[in-house]
Amino acid sequence: MAETIDWVSALSALGATDLVRQDVVRTLGTIAKTPDDRDTIAGALHGQGHARSATA
Repeated sequence: MAETIDWVSALSALGATDLVRQDVVRTLGTIAKTPDDRDTIAGALHGQGHARSATA
């Protein structure tokens, strides 16, 4: 639960009003415990049709 609150706080700090891939990737450190977790989540986003952005 704490990770979810941290993630929402990070998205809020970025001024995110929509859940877009770039913001999700930028804030993965708040919900992913390891680099492998971040890679898994980013890969899942890509697999669901969320194209990788040039900055992420």
